[in-house]
Amino acid sequence: MTKKNKVLNSHVLAALTPGAKVDIKTRNINVSSDPEDATLVLNVGGELFETYKSTLNKHGGTNLSDAHFLEQFYRESRKDYFFDRDPVCFRSILEYVRTGQLHLPSNVCGPAVKRELDFWGVNEGLIQRCCWNIYDSWNSAYESLLQLDQDRKAMFCMDFEDKEDMDWSTRFRCKLWNILSNHDYSKLAKVYGFISLSFVVMSVFTFIVETHPAFKVPGTRDILGRSHQGFTIIPNTSHSMVQENQHSMIPHPVLIIIDIVCLIFFTLEFVLRLTCAPQRVRFFFSFLNMVDLVALLPDYIEIIVMNHVHNDSVSSIMHYITILRLIRILRTFRLIRHVSGLWVMMYTLKASLEELMLMSVFLLVGMVIFASLIFFVGEEQFDTIPISLWWALITMTTVGYGDMYPTKDLGYVVGTFCALAGLLMIGFTVPIIVNHFVLFYTHLQSAIRAEKRQKSDLKEKEEEQKLFETREESNKTKTNSKREKTNYDKTIEEHVDAPPSYARVLDTLQNGVDKNAAIDAKNADDHANLGSSLFQQNEKFGKEKTERSDNEFVHLLGNGTRKNEFCTSHV
Repeated sequence: MTKKNKVLNSHVLAALTPGAKVDIKTRNINVSSDPEDATLVLNVGGELFETYKSTLNKHGGTNLSDAHFLEQFYRESRKDYFFDRDPVCFRSILEYVRTGQLHLPSNVCGPAVKRELDFWGVNEGLIQRCCWNIYDSWNSAYESLLQLDQDRKAMFCMDFEDKEDMDWSTRFRCKLWNILSNHDYSKLAKVYGFISLSFVVMSVFTFIVETHPAFKVPGTRDILGRSHQGFTIIPNTSHSMVQENQHSMIPHPVLIIIDIVCLIFFTLEFVLRLTCAPQRVRFFFSFLNMVDLVALLPDYIEIIVMNHVHNDSVSSIMHYITILRLIRILRTFRLIRHVSGLWVMMYTLKASLEELMLMSVFLLVGMVIFASLIFFVGEEQFDTIPISLWWALITMTTVGYGDMYPTKDLGYVVGTFCALAGLLMIGFTVPIIVNHFVLFYTHLQSAIRAEKRQKSDLKEKEEEQKLFETREESNKTKTNSKREKTNYDKTIEEHVDAPPSYARVLDTLQNGVDKNAAIDAKNADDHANLGSSLFQQNEKFGKEKTERSDNEFVHLLGNGTRKNEFCTSHV
């Protein structure tokens, strides 16, 4: 018996189904269905899929093999099963049911594929290894971006809740908080952001230039009372230390004044932020707030301590004051509030901690190996392994200060392999960190642009709503105007038909004009013209009255026909 027949006979299931074929490599059973077997039609997102009923039962772990699940989507009128799902993903799932191998399309996002797999009851662990990397990278990137949004909103977008039920003081706090924290909130917030950034730049500038001799003047104490008598920081050949100096120098008074102004501004900003914060405890212990607090403390401690220190006690505390001044470097972290790329860089380092640890392990292993080799080669400069570790670190990171270098043939060989190992280490690990940074930075910029578009759309909707309300009010005003005008015309007709005296008609018409002008200011000019016409009519009657006698005037008013023609023509 041949080896092939042994494999076929050893498979017990091969004898259970007539016509079944066994794949020798994969040990899978392939059964050809009868063309006359019953089929069913699956309409997935408008695309029709027809398959055998027996095919759906090959792998019982899916929802396609569940009759109760399929009955929920059966359409009696069309004799098919309709699913409003993605047909591209379903094609891969149906292929899995047929062949037992789950391959995914590369042009579909990982979270979308996961939703489809969950709907059809397919475990993601069945995905083949060739497609798993793409699927897992999609999901990992999606989860990383969600975490990025949550951390960004927690740090920069802390906001008030239940804005509709706030009193006037809480609304003021909310507005002030948005101005201090969100520089895109309004024009005033942008102006404040520019001012805050200017103070940060000035603070960093004074911290840097106050160490340069060109920005120093002779003296022992500055305008804040801080003592500098007899001591300055002098670089030594081995280390920097505080030594006595006969010519003490202090920073220029202008720099001290700028430093004081920045200190006052940052203190007021810190107090206002803490007062207006929606969640004070959470804000107080946030990373950026702790950086601001730690950056402020050294200045106050130095002012308080140095103002109460005698000259003979300066030497004992000067070393600690120097350390406090070193903490002022944290002022540069205030730029994170204004430059989003700095925060993304720090977040990338935090998110890439595993890759950084892996790079550190590679670097440590390479340092130990090549430091030991260069030591045992017998180079004169490498008299100890710790010194050789420094050389290996500088060589593997491609810095190469040139303070230590091999001089023998074997040393050249060790140095060559050390440099190559460093290049491989950087090539393996750094691109991963760079990809994380590019992913986070592009997503952050897209999120900021999306938020601006949402605010712009919301503002446009509010303007459209206001315009619609204005038009509605205008239409109501026009309707009321027409109604008042109709009533006014009826009043005129009633006065024309009746036989009152001329003065009574004139008073009624004038009162109607005044009433209509008070109701509708828009038609006041028309009503004024009508009153003017009636006033001219009054003057005309006055002239006729002086020219005619009283009997002729009474006779004119008594004639109803001529009166109606006269009043109708002038009204």
